[in-house]
Amino acid sequence: MIVCNRCKHDKPDIEYLEANGKGRGPEGRFLWCRNCRNTVLSRMNAVKQRRRKNQEEAPMARLYRSEMLKIEKARRAISDLTGVQHHIEHIVPLSGERAKRPICGLHVPWNVSLCSAALNLSKGAKFSEKDAARVEADQMAWLKARGLTAN
Repeated sequence: MIVCNRCKHDKPDIEYLEANGKGRGPEGRFLWCRNCRNTVLSRMNAVKQRRRKNQEEAPMARLYRSEMLKIEKARRAISDLTGVQHHIEHIVPLSGERAKRPICGLHVPWNVSLCSAALNLSKGAKFSEKDAARVEADQMAWLKARGLTAN
């Protein structure tokens, strides 16, 4: 008998299925019984499903869906042509931190670029002061080119 870390009931060993060495308990077993795992996971899946639905219905995402599909098609073509996996990288991360303040970028064409998967995965959701200065300079150049600045 093993005590479940969540419901605190003694349950038979069969309730703690093997996790192929990836579990968090001794001998790679899960620390929660099967019933607790299923309950929590189904709740988390519902939360994730709601989040996905909200993202799909976001006004900006709907407005630029066709442009983003073109970028995705270009990403696939570059990956096939070079034989190296490429990702769509967000210049300003969708979520992350900068100087211990949260930042939030958008999933829109002007906030994405194509890069190799290795580079994108190595960056994580980091957004440094150098990145912020580069983005601000690019935005100011764009505004100046269109005569939209006071200078």
